Amino acid sequence: MKRCLLFVLAALACLLLAGCNTTVPDVPETDPPAPETTVPPEVPPLRLVGGENAYTVICDDGMGKDAANACAKLRSAISPDLSLTDDWVERDEETVFSTYEILLGNTNRPESAELAEGLGASDYRIAVVGEKLAVVGGSDTALIHAVKRLMSDVTGGELPRDYDVFFDGAENRDDYIADPDKFLCSWVMEFDVPDWLRDFEEKKAAFADPDGRMISCFHRGDGEYYPENSIEGIISAVQMGADNLELDLRLTKDGVIVLMHDATLNRTTDFVRKAGKDGLPSSNKVEDWTFEQLRQLRLARNGRITDYLIPTFEEALIVCRGRTTIRLDKHDVWDWDTDVYPLIKKTQAWDTCIINYHYSLEKQQRILGEIQADSGVDALIFYKYRHQDRKKWVETYENLLQEDLFYVARWTSFETDNMKKSIDEAAEPLAALKDHVRFYVDAHTLAGAKETAEEWDFLYENGVDMILVDNGLPLVKYIAENFTPTEY
Repeated sequence: MKRCLLFVLAALACLLLAGCNTTVPDVPETDPPAPETTVPPEVPPLRLVGGENAYTVICDDGMGKDAANACAKLRSAISPDLSLTDDWVERDEETVFSTYEILLGNTNRPESAELAEGLGASDYRIAVVGEKLAVVGGSDTALIHAVKRLMSDVTGGELPRDYDVFFDGAENRDDYIADPDKFLCSWVMEFDVPDWLRDFEEKKAAFADPDGRMISCFHRGDGEYYPENSIEGIISAVQMGADNLELDLRLTKDGVIVLMHDATLNRTTDFVRKAGKDGLPSSNKVEDWTFEQLRQLRLARNGRITDYLIPTFEEALIVCRGRTTIRLDKHDVWDWDTDVYPLIKKTQAWDTCIINYHYSLEKQQRILGEIQADSGVDALIFYKYRHQDRKKWVETYENLLQEDLFYVARWTSFETDNMKKSIDEAAEPLAALKDHVRFYVDAHTLAGAKETAEEWDFLYENGVDMILVDNGLPLVKYIAENFTPTEY
């Protein structure tokens, strides 16, 4: 029995030893299985289409003519082939809802009311809400800008589902002086301004290139859409892409420089209604009013009184600095050293004002040297080329070339009502100088010119490549269509 037990134990020991000597094959290591990822389904865009799910344009019947015209243009911008129907809805009508609607303005739909909540007069918002697209503005002008923005964003009748745009416009006058892009111009549907036309560095390069593109100068700012010499007209011209603004400076009784062409207030303000009342002067002369008194007046445009104030020169410098240039007029009533230059230094608008042609060459050089010393900027000057001295123009150019001056030749006594005569009489010096000098002329309608593309073609072909106009929008359109930006 004992012998059997020993035998069993020996056998177990052998088995254990054998197991210890057995080689276990290597098991290849494998990467752990990748976690399952869930790809979110692609969200289809909002498709503003016709057919079974045709969209209806719901318009607020309270919008004005210009806003209504802008909304009408939206249809072809979305897709010219769509059969969209207009449903002009009165706000107190019983609402008949549809799933597929484009809501323009303050309609009686809840989506419009939701988006319009809290909007200021210069604000707008555009958003996709479910299957609807809502476009609202705090005013007709804001709605026009919203429509213009939507027209540029919609592609092939489609918008992303998360499309939601809010424009925070100016709350007051100080806001848009500090940031002119917050001012909503009324002409926005008429012109898509290319970025290069508003590029200040391109403008300076264009001035420096005698063989370059046409340069635009707006007479008293944009007086076609806003009062002349108004800050709103200046901003409008800047947003259009104006290269230069001709502005008129006058001094108030307490020495503030304001923008005003006339020495009197009758034509350009509501002076007649307010003179001699509530402590205001009865004199119609600008120089007899303090600045605070002038602020009680409102500017007029074509005889109609607006809400706009008489601006200061300092406000104009703030708006124009780094955006466009200014030519200052009415030099006989203000002084560069005591009135103008201190404000240029204050606002750091070193390359904004072109040094006037009426100064002597010595004074121009002194001013240029002072600006260079204070800022390192090389300013630009106008040098007067008199029509009656045309036989000496080439000699004048050669003399100024020795002075290393960067200037534009202002051709005075140019006959805008008979351009061909002036061009013919100066044909020889023009041909000699057209590739070396920028020639500037007063070609605005107040002096008899027609302000047409044909006139501008004629001037440019004959070496006149900087012109002053009353209606600036057609000129900047002409420049955008016929010229390329200047390299810098």
